[in-house]
Amino acid sequence: MTVIDLGELRDDPDEDRREPRPPRSVGRPLRLALVLALVLATVAGADAGRERLPALVPAPTGATPFLAAERLYVVEPGPDRQSPGTLVAYPLPAAGRRGPLRPAPLWRAGLPGRGEIFGALELAGTVVVTGTAVRDDTYLTAAFDRATGTLRWQQPGVAISGGRELLVQTGPAQGTTGTVRRVDPATGHALWSVPSSPDALHVGWRDDRVDRLVLVPTEGPVEVWDARSGRRLRAADLAPGALPQYQRAQIVDDLLLLLPDASTVIAYGLEKLDRRWQVDLPLVGYLTSCAALICALGQTGGIRALDRATGRTVWSDQRGQPVDERDGRLLVTEPGPPGAGPLRLVDAATGRVEADLGDWELVRRLRRDDPPVGVRRAGEDKVLVADLDLAAGAVGNLDVLVGATGDCQANPDVLLCSRDDGTFGLWQRER
Repeated sequence: MTVIDLGELRDDPDEDRREPRPPRSVGRPLRLALVLALVLATVAGADAGRERLPALVPAPTGATPFLAAERLYVVEPGPDRQSPGTLVAYPLPAAGRRGPLRPAPLWRAGLPGRGEIFGALELAGTVVVTGTAVRDDTYLTAAFDRATGTLRWQQPGVAISGGRELLVQTGPAQGTTGTVRRVDPATGHALWSVPSSPDALHVGWRDDRVDRLVLVPTEGPVEVWDARSGRRLRAADLAPGALPQYQRAQIVDDLLLLLPDASTVIAYGLEKLDRRWQVDLPLVGYLTSCAALICALGQTGGIRALDRATGRTVWSDQRGQPVDERDGRLLVTEPGPPGAGPLRLVDAATGRVEADLGDWELVRRLRRDDPPVGVRRAGEDKVLVADLDLAAGAVGNLDVLVGATGDCQANPDVLLCSRDDGTFGLWQRER
């Protein structure tokens, strides 16, 4: 588990007044492609005389960027595999204002470990990073002062964050069991601790924060804990007398979903651990919320939308894979190689396709409820970027980023992409 981005769904006040959509024409995908090609040519032509220059940040070989709300953090690797890396903080361009072409670092700080950093976030005046300690399965979490870059604390484990809570999870070491503990982001002091092996811990989210921890051991009772107080709320043996067995588990809102094998899903109420239903499905890979339904995703693709109360299949899609949800609509793609792929807008209640948005690669966003942004290559040194408006079922605010090559991230105001000159580019998004 690494750092997780969270979000919440919004109700659309205009849903009941929306005009019915006309029937989809078989020619719409072709028309959409032609329109996008025309827009690309128009935008590229307009930019020929007025190219928007991004702010440029050095990107040494192997550097990893982490975009925050007002900062960019870059992890620069050490000169060799035995040397620790460096965390560098840069300011982002202010919205609507032209900043320096090459912003100076705010600070630089040496990293305590020698492994790969795979997560970074800002929390309570600190910058928390997590990764491997010595390029093996030993993990380390460290916190730096956001203003100065001073190292405040470090400790073994992987960070899990949502809202204001910071959890650190450690695995078994030298014959001991692992633990999950809530720590004070400012000091690293443990506020509470619970024994737990990494494969037994499952995290539930509510209102943009870690809400519940559920421990599902190979044998013995399942336990539900309050993530804020560390208080155990409920414990129950869900399979008394059964042989010890590892089983996958996921929390979807107020349900605990157990997968004892690849084709069985058993649902329990999270509050009382009471059994709700059991269904058999082919090769379930993952379960997630899909508006009022639960989406069971196949290991090789495909969606089965399940009724939360009974587990009954309401609709299915043989190849789709949901990647976002807004206002009762799903943004659905298809499994394939990395890069741009077809995106469709689907009514979550019925599975009906409402719009084809064309081929796009979704950009990693700071928060899950930030507007979705798509990119795709538009030549050797250009990237086409667009806002994906799920409410309108349309693609808009198109722009061409000259010199960009991909690997993009976004917050609501800034888009970061790798560039062909060995830098990270920071483009302000105009809305």
